[in-house]
Amino acid sequence: MGLLRDGDDGIKALRMAVQIPGTSEEIAAPLFKLEEGVASSSAGLVCAKMAGVKDAVIERATEMVHALRERRQVQPLPEILRSHLGLSPLAKEALKQFISTDWENSSDNEVNKLLAKADQM
Repeated sequence: MGLLRDGDDGIKALRMAVQIPGTSEEIAAPLFKLEEGVASSSAGLVCAKMAGVKDAVIERATEMVHALRERRQVQPLPEILRSHLGLSPLAKEALKQFISTDWENSSDNEVNKLLAKADQM
């Protein structure tokens, strides 16, 4: 996705080696080997599925990956917004603001407003 570049700003890119399947019948195999360089793709979702992570979590992560690749804002799940989660009204308000703000293009004022809410909790 071009988010990190090897050697820029003192960053050294390393990746975990994974044997990617050649066919849909094969499964990815972690090789437990650290290699230099930026990964050309991620087998994180494949490895998560192999580790038994619930399908709903894998599906949500896939949605988020697609949104990031398309440079779209990730939308919260409606059931999370509707649920109470045991949060105070102020915490719910802060969470809603955090989720709905485009932080990449936000102003210092927006950041300061959220920090002020956090200080009140």
